[in-house]
Amino acid sequence: AHPNEKPHHPHWPLETLLFAFVFALGWRSVHAPETWIHLKTGVKIIAEHALPQTDPFGYGSAGGPWTTDSWLFDAGTALLDALGGVRAVVFVKSLAAAAAFALMLPLNHGSPLAAASLLALGACASWTGLVETPAVFDLLFFAMFIRLLRPRHRFQWWQGAAAAVLTALWANTHGASALLALWLVGLKVFKASLRTVARERLGYWATLAACVLTIAWNPLGWS
Repeated sequence: AHPNEKPHHPHWPLETLLFAFVFALGWRSVHAPETWIHLKTGVKIIAEHALPQTDPFGYGSAGGPWTTDSWLFDAGTALLDALGGVRAVVFVKSLAAAAAFALMLPLNHGSPLAAASLLALGACASWTGLVETPAVFDLLFFAMFIRLLRPRHRFQWWQGAAAAVLTALWANTHGASALLALWLVGLKVFKASLRTVARERLGYWATLAACVLTIAWNPLGWS
């Protein structure tokens, strides 16, 4: 890391407070009807060891072509519900949301208190969206990519491997949003091409290529 990135004081107290605040918001958030569709889809996936090919829930569209691009979230939700009921599902959702906001805090070393306040305000504004759906994990994956691709970090090959693994997980957790991973890595490649040495440029291009390949490591492929 660049020496100027080192904070003058530790961030962990603010990170802990922000984590606790967002966790409380998530724990007391509203609930979305589609959560139960994800849960029942997960039960079906676990029972049949395959993705659904037809709509088992629709009133007018029952039996029509349908599948899910969030099988990992669906199956995980079903397992959590079987182990600990709805509270277990809400607990893990709240952990994911809290971790996402806390991970974003150290990105602003100039004014961590202002950053924590803005992130807390953002969490309040998004309260109605902190529901038990795959979109909550989009926040977590986004924050993890931002931390992984921090602008002043010199490239290391483990970063490329981590980006590829995160892309594969994102593609199976919420395929509709996983393309954002390619956008973030692509931005890093563009920035690196402007002012880094050839070795680092090669590393980021290799990372982008790996992410393009691993985003297809899901039952639906690129479809």
